[in-house]
Order: sequence, then C-alpha cells, then structure tokens
Amino acid sequence: MSAKSAQAVIYVDKIQVFKGVIRILEIIIDKGMIEYETSIHGELGGLVFSIGDKYLTSLDFSAYDHTYNLTNITGTWSSALGSGYYYPLIDYGIANIDNIPYDMFRPALYVKEYIDKIFTQAGYTYESTFLNTDFFKKLIVPNNSDRLWIETEKLFYWQHPQFSSAPQTVSGTPYTITYVSSIGTQFLPQASGKITYDRDVEGNVRIYSEVLLNLINTSGSSQYVEIRAYKNDFLDTGIYVSYTVPAGATVQPLLIIDGIVKLVKNDNMLLLVYFANTLLLLVLDRR
Repeated sequence: MSAKSAQAVIYVDKIQVFKGVIRILEIIIDKGMIEYETSIHGELGGLVFSIGDKYLTSLDFSAYDHTYNLTNITGTWSSALGSGYYYPLIDYGIANIDNIPYDMFRPALYVKEYIDKIFTQAGYTYESTFLNTDFFKKLIVPNNSDRLWIETEKLFYWQHPQFSSAPQTVSGTPYTITYVSSIGTQFLPQASGKITYDRDVEGNVRIYSEVLLNLINTSGSSQYVEIRAYKNDFLDTGIYVSYTVPAGATVQPLLIIDGIVKLVKNDNMLLLVYFANTLLLLVLDRR
C-alpha cells in the first residue's frame, strides 16, 4: 500500500504551531481495533520543536549591557536600525513638555533583534526581504516598566549597631544607626552614620532595612518609635516605619523599613530612630 498524504495543522492551546503534511504510512487491523501509523512533515516543524517551550527571557542579550547615561541614550538615535538597543521617547507619566529628564528614557530592543536571536539560538537561518526593510527594522518592543530598577544588596546592613548593650533611657533625641562594614558593594561608609551611593548609574534604589529592638515603656501612656530614611543632609524621603508601644509594656518589635528612592553618584543616606517621649531601648539583634 502506497503512502497517502493530506494537509494538516497542529494547534496547542488554540495557537497554531505547525502546518504541513500528514501521511498515512500503515493501517493495522487487530481483532477489530484499527490503528493508523502516520508521520507529519512541514517546513517549519524543525524550528518550532527546536524552540520548544522557551521564553524570550531565555535569549542572551548580554552583549548590549551598557552604562545608563545621557551619552549612551542619545547615541542610539543615530545608530543602525534593527540592531542592538534603542531609547525611544515614551511618556511614562513623569515628564512635561517643558522638562523631559533623561532618566525618563527606558531601553528597548528591536523586534528584529528578537527574531534574529530566536533563529540563532534554535540553530536556523532565514531569508526575507520584508524582515530586512527599513520599515521592519524600525519596530521596537518598548520597555513596560515605569521605574528604573537596580539590582543590589540590601542598602542598609550593619554589623555593629551604635546602641549600647545595656538599656538606655532616651527622650525625644533621635538616634543614628551607624555602619562599620558590610553595607553592600554599591555604597561607601561616611562619618556620623551616613553611607554614600557609589555607582555611576542613576536610578531608583530600594531602601530596605531590618532592626530588632527591645522597647520598655516606663510611662503611663502609649508611646511610639519611628525609623526614618533621609537623603543628602536630612532631606526626608518619605520612607519610614512606626511602632506604638502600649503603656508599661516591654516589647521586641522587628521594624522593617522598605521603599524606593532615586539616587545618583555621591548621594548619601542616613537612618534615624525617633522616640516620642521616654523609653528604655536596647538593640538585641542585627539583620
């Protein structure tokens, strides 16, 4: 019996992933059961199966790692179309017609870059007049983030806190959390508890800090303790955490301060602990 063929389309989750020819190679009849042995062939079959279930995040774009600065941003506006990265002018809701800060720009990749990487990673090449036109090379995939993020260690981390190992009576005067070492590769220590941001990249940095306190409220009313983050000579960042200690209570709260602040090289940061009235305070642990 000669092989028969017919057009076939394969769908996965209602998405067409293959179009080709299905051929019946053999029909087996065994005790009333009929089985069909087939094969499927198509021009794109090998490419689809080579790609498999990979994501765009599997593609390697590390060749385009660069410093985020004005020179590299504007340099993309005259670079070759369809290759590398590009900084389009997109309003992410932080600009106005009279003032467009350069940190509003976000990097984007060309559509052709994605296609070229997909084919290369799968071990294939392609020929196309359309994909090499200037029109197609201008297409980009915009960055969908409204913030610039910097991967970094915890910003605030201390090995030896300033507080004494014995309880201290404090009243209103803020205490400064100081640093000796291990404050992360992005920062340099300064005097009086300050640390300096030491990266050339300007962007939004996560401020994250944990401190475990032992608070003894000796007054007859509830009192609060608060940790605040400051930038550049006590410019309040709006990042803080508060805790209320009931009257006469002894508590051990783990206070976590967490927020985002924009930093440029040589900006300094400072954490201050505030108390409303009189409390006895002892740092028990560091995080």
